[in-house]
Amino acid sequence: NVGGNILPLNNDGGTIGNASLQWSDIFLAEGAVINWDNGDLTLTQANNELQVDSGDLVLEGTNKVGFGGAPSTDYIQKDTDVKIVAAADIILDPAGNNVKPGSDSTDSLGVAGTAWHTVFTDNIDLDGQGRIELDDNQDTSIRASADDIITFEAANADRLHISDTALYPEITDTIKLGDGIDGAPKYYAAAYINQ
Repeated sequence: NVGGNILPLNNDGGTIGNASLQWSDIFLAEGAVINWDNGDLTLTQANNELQVDSGDLVLEGTNKVGFGGAPSTDYIQKDTDVKIVAAADIILDPAGNNVKPGSDSTDSLGVAGTAWHTVFTDNIDLDGQGRIELDDNQDTSIRASADDIITFEAANADRLHISDTALYPEITDTIKLGDGIDGAPKYYAAAYINQ
């Protein structure tokens, strides 16, 4: 038993064990601190937490931070992209009630070829400049082209607009009601038809 400190003869002059003779376990008291280079980085145990202070904790390569045992089904990993993998769902619950991109109108949710299946939401705010793409080659969309105007695009061209007072084509005499096979249903007008 030792009642005081165990010190090396010189700073950075000795090891605890070596490659062939290793200690089996280390038992540390409540609130114990592992201190590197006089506070350059510390690991502190406090109230069932392990706290990193004064520096950064970095995982090199593609190693994982696993949860609930072996990191095979629930983990965080850097492998070019940062992956968050879970055997069940992933829940984001920020106290500020927002999950934000790094900057305005520059980041996308999903990429071409890797799209989300379904979005469940109460509201969509496109900030007056966004669009809803409806096919893979991004030439069919719905957007707000101006204040209070909804524009429908097909085959990479604007086709139809809806304002607060009118429904009208992009170019005169280019949009049909019906297609010659499936006719348009009856409609009722409060005013006259102007040809």
